[in-house]
Amino acid sequence: MKRKYTLYLILFALSSSLFMSADMMYSSTAPAGYTGETAGTTCTNCHGGNSLNASGGFVSNTLPLLYSPDSTYTFDISIKHGSANRSAWGFAMKAVVNGQSVGTFSTTTPNTIVNGDELTHSVAPRTGRIAAFNFRGLKWKAPSNLNPLDTIYFYLVGNAANGGGSSGDFIYTNVKKMALDPVPTSVTNHLIESDQWKIISAGKNVNIQMNLKKSAKMQVSIFSVGGQKLIEKPAQTYPAGANTIQLESSGLKSGTYIVILQNEKGKTSKKIIL
Repeated sequence: MKRKYTLYLILFALSSSLFMSADMMYSSTAPAGYTGETAGTTCTNCHGGNSLNASGGFVSNTLPLLYSPDSTYTFDISIKHGSANRSAWGFAMKAVVNGQSVGTFSTTTPNTIVNGDELTHSVAPRTGRIAAFNFRGLKWKAPSNLNPLDTIYFYLVGNAANGGGSSGDFIYTNVKKMALDPVPTSVTNHLIESDQWKIISAGKNVNIQMNLKKSAKMQVSIFSVGGQKLIEKPAQTYPAGANTIQLESSGLKSGTYIVILQNEKGKTSKKIIL
């Protein structure tokens, strides 16, 4: 009788250990390399039972579309499922340019951690049966030395889990692009004091009208909203008073662009729609 009782205790201990190990394995820090940066490598490699990006759910972040070098951005990650039946939540995120990690993640948000060059959950938050969860107050610092034409890709994967091992979880992926802000806020609005300028037409030509208090050397450029310089008129000296600078823009497609006017004191910008 004692031997039978002892056998029951051993089997119970083993089963409890296996359950706890599986539960901890799938709720702890996500293993690196499963953000979707490489095709076919997402959390579905370990979490099965449902198709990737199943209808009704998504994962997203609130990072802006443009960045300034060395600037730090605070953002949230949202994971949403189609039904209010999820009870554990996880994610992993990576910033990449040309196959190389860029920028620096940091966090003081509970249940999150920096894992190498990725940001991830640490111990997956457990909740009641709900449909969505937000990781708030995460941070990413932009690099200082990227090529201005490079685009940063943020690979993000989220797990809306059922809280019981690795089966039955829903995995969602997202890729967000970020480009260099062509007019960093630190150098805007520093033209010669009281100078006025406006865009008086934006058809075949972009015409910049400015009223200078005294003669000044000016340069004007047109950028895409993604930060790529498309047109530039070399700097030249304009006399005091009213002046018009004309740029040939017929080669540009319809859309939104940024006109930048610059002198030795700095630069300022306006958006135009062609």
